[in-house]
Amino acid sequence: MNTEQTLKLAQSFKLSGMATTYKSITDLPAHQQPEAHLMMAQLTESEVYHRKDAKMKF
Repeated sequence: MNTEQTLKLAQSFKLSGMATTYKSITDLPAHQQPEAHLMMAQLTESEVYHRKDAKMKF
């Protein structure tokens, strides 16, 4: 699965926080991208913050 397919799939599952962070990470040069376990933590954390932020707006 390529980057665009992954982003579309994340967005279709309403994982906007993860999609945004994933796009930011993939835009980095390869040597600056985090290792898999760190990237997973960043993606999860950004989704949690995104959902908390969305709840506070309503």
